Amino acid sequence: MKFSVLFELQCADPSPEGEAEMLRNCVEQAVEAERQGFDAVWAVEHHSLKWYAHMSAPEVFLTWVAAKTERIRIGHGVVCMPFGYNHPLRVAEKAAMLDLLSGGRLNLGAGRGATRMEMSGFGVDKADTYPQVEEALEIIGTCWRDDIFEWHGTLDIGPRTVLPRPAQLPHPPLFLACTKDETVELAAAYGIGALVLGFEGPD
Repeated sequence: MKFSVLFELQCADPSPEGEAEMLRNCVEQAVEAERQGFDAVWAVEHHSLKWYAHMSAPEVFLTWVAAKTERIRIGHGVVCMPFGYNHPLRVAEKAAMLDLLSGGRLNLGAGRGATRMEMSGFGVDKADTYPQVEEALEIIGTCWRDDIFEWHGTLDIGPRTVLPRPAQLPHPPLFLACTKDETVELAAAYGIGALVLGFEGPD
């Protein structure tokens, strides 16, 4: 059995001072989790949810944790993959950078984004989220494979080299956020891990 810690950055005091203190506390907890033998730390991605989660840039938090640890795996739990939140090539570039800096410790989770509040801020249509997550995972899972990558789907990406490449080839382990039986089945269909979460978050 493996044990992980998941960070939401929930703040009882949502002031800049409160956020800074909570971030420092979470980093200290992640370092302590490694000392105590935990296997992974995960950080969510949420936006504009004042009383739920302030973790809007998990790649920054995870890079800070990676710099202060040596063994524990570093997990995106999750990157919001609909294109309005994050372009798949930018996800691939940042993921590879973090995987290299952490010495090949990255787990990369994908999700749709939890709430209407978050989606509306980034122009994301809920109806597009499942197909865009699937397309993003396909792009990310293949873009490091060849020197020249191109993609012609909903996104049209001309020939290019996607750099850097991750330490873990062909790619870091991929996961899908799952809160329902149907998404667990989707993860199985995609051939990736299921990151089972018990709560979808506020609407």
